[in-house]
Amino acid sequence: MGTPMEEAWSVNGGSQEYKVYLGLWTNWSRGSVLGQTLTVSRRDGDLLIAFTAFFVAFVGTRFWRALALGLHRSHSSNEMRTTIYHQRQIILRNNASPDSSLLQLLQLLWAWRRSVHLLPQVLPALSLTVFCVAAFTLASGFSSQISSSTGTEVLLDGTDCGILDPSKGKTIETIGDALTYDSQLGKHALNYVQECYSDFSGLRGCNKFVVERIPSFIDRSAPCPFEKKFCRSQTANIVLDTGYVDSHRHFGINAALMERILFRSVVHCSPIITEGFSKPYMDESGQNYTLYNYGPGWGLTDGNDSTIKVKDIQSQYRIAHGQAAPDTYVLKYV
Repeated sequence: MGTPMEEAWSVNGGSQEYKVYLGLWTNWSRGSVLGQTLTVSRRDGDLLIAFTAFFVAFVGTRFWRALALGLHRSHSSNEMRTTIYHQRQIILRNNASPDSSLLQLLQLLWAWRRSVHLLPQVLPALSLTVFCVAAFTLASGFSSQISSSTGTEVLLDGTDCGILDPSKGKTIETIGDALTYDSQLGKHALNYVQECYSDFSGLRGCNKFVVERIPSFIDRSAPCPFEKKFCRSQTANIVLDTGYVDSHRHFGINAALMERILFRSVVHCSPIITEGFSKPYMDESGQNYTLYNYGPGWGLTDGNDSTIKVKDIQSQYRIAHGQAAPDTYVLKYV
């Protein structure tokens, strides 16, 4: 077995079950523009959030300098003006940040509160200063939300994805790895069904897939799918239909709209009558079979006039030496 790869981050002291792709990628659920997503490790994410808050504050200061220069130039005049006008121009010219400008404009407003020329000359600049301070304060505070603004979706790293094929190296190690993998896969599937397909779904581990379960539709009163003489019932049959399953929305294969596929599986089940359509059969080696004749054969009957042959019930259960024959059904992994 190879050395496990380093995980993108750890949660609650344990490693993630899957390796997450780190870098820039497109979340096609949000489109080609809004779906542009950057995934980084938790440590780098904390640093990015801190630098983003600093960058927002820096941009706010530069924005105020440009805004103050525009206000100063728009109000400049060669004509005789009041003292309030000159004090306001000095504030706009000399303050490098919007918060210090706001403080001095408020002081100017209080000092000249009895003047009739105060509001027309100070209020426009004061309003823009308040807006600038409020806007960039909120932007700096909400900069931490960039880590969750597009949800918690990540892209799995598919570098080592593939099919475990022990036939390419039929050794004890490869066959053992394949059996171990199959065992773990079955165990995970069983745990998932018990936890997520019950009345208490939504527990921890049920959100590992894009959707909790693939949609399915059941019709328990379906008609007979064969000739009427074969079915035990003409109306009490079952149809299992998944509907159209989207490779992106249901299977989580991140792809553009034109690269997705739709998959549908429909299974029509019906108990059939065996009386009059079956007979015992023994081959040349002495193995007992039962032949079923419902039409053309499937190539599994050694040229006999039958649809399919199966081993008889007794030979399907291998009984070890010294064990009694089971008197109930036996579950067997194939």
